[in-house]
Amino acid sequence: MLRPLRLALALLLAAAVTTATAEEIIAPPGTTLEQAVEQVQRASGGKVLKADSVRIGRYVIYRVKMLTPDGHVRVVQVRTESKEKH
Repeated sequence: MLRPLRLALALLLAAAVTTATAEEIIAPPGTTLEQAVEQVQRASGGKVLKADSVRIGRYVIYRVKMLTPDGHVRVVQVRTESKEKH
């Protein structure tokens, strides 16, 4: 059985995990990481903290971590199809 403090901490962490979802944008095929970052930055007006990519099958997912103008950290995923054939 969890102690009250541990239970409260566990509930707080569970709530944080469920509310920290990434927003997703669908981009045209062949979109580059730089283009994805520019698109997210224009849409949010925030500052880019980090950007990376992962390839899943024919799709490329760009993850852009932003600091919003109101001080919140937000992750936006930009999904596009690769132009390369497998």
